[in-house]
Amino acid sequence: MPRWRATSSISATDSQGTITSTLGMIIAPSATSHFYWNVFSLPPGLLGVPYDRQPPITVATVNGVNVTYSATGLPPGILYNTLTGQLTGTPTAVGEFDTLFTATSASTLEVLTLQFRFVILPATGGDISSVPVNFWLTKEKVSLGVDGEEGWKGLLLFNADRRTAMRFDPAADNLSLSLGTRELSFPAGTLTGNTNSLHYATPSGQVPIESVKLSLSKQSLQWKSSRDTIAATVPGQQNVSLILGSQSYRTTVFFDERGIANAFSSLRPCFVLAKGSLKLRSAGLDSATFGMLLSNASFSSSCIATDSPTPKRRKLWG
Repeated sequence: MPRWRATSSISATDSQGTITSTLGMIIAPSATSHFYWNVFSLPPGLLGVPYDRQPPITVATVNGVNVTYSATGLPPGILYNTLTGQLTGTPTAVGEFDTLFTATSASTLEVLTLQFRFVILPATGGDISSVPVNFWLTKEKVSLGVDGEEGWKGLLLFNADRRTAMRFDPAADNLSLSLGTRELSFPAGTLTGNTNSLHYATPSGQVPIESVKLSLSKQSLQWKSSRDTIAATVPGQQNVSLILGSQSYRTTVFFDERGIANAFSSLRPCFVLAKGSLKLRSAGLDSATFGMLLSNASFSSSCIATDSPTPKRRKLWG
């Protein structure tokens, strides 16, 4: 009997609202089955709150002897014990992190891997749907029709962690974009150029035709595919994601009947710091200016403009 994998959606509702979680479960053939993982999901962490429970949170295995563990893509601040599989530490960033766990049995040299989307929520809790995604879809378009002649293109801005240990390294980190089940994947070493312009295009004659342009200095990304086959329906909702090294950005987006979408089509809030400037003069005369982009399906606001003797109320986008 082969192992069987199921995906379940669980929700909890109280007087304040509803939260949901999608969980994967693997059913092993029997209690005497060989080496396998003894975990099916991870509880979300909270920003600034120690990730510890009783009993401890572990990503470990069953029927392995002298097992060693490792993980890549852990949220900042989270630690993984290489001997016990226990997770500890205090999360220092909110978001979704694609984490790959690996277990190796010294007795059989068997290797198991397990992929999780590790979620860190704000200290106040909730679920990931209310956490802003740090990219801004300037424009995205999917062109449907005949298989093999379809296309997908777009332009977005993103805010990435630019600290040395977290900064995207094109020589060591992977880049991928996905629209539903269609993924554009650019493994480490694929992109060439410099921080102002990293790029890649498929060789002449190869289909589907794919190209990407990434600017780390401007934090912008442009991509295009053509002569493609894309499993999508418009108008409709599609899951869009960007994985930039260890950082993941995901949201569900509504595409209209023309196949067009942007940040205002996102079902999750989108927020980026588009630009900023700092002027240092002297004490009391310094200034900082920021240009920010925010979209939220439930957001509506107004502001007072003071550029005329009679204040006028101006509606912001929402």
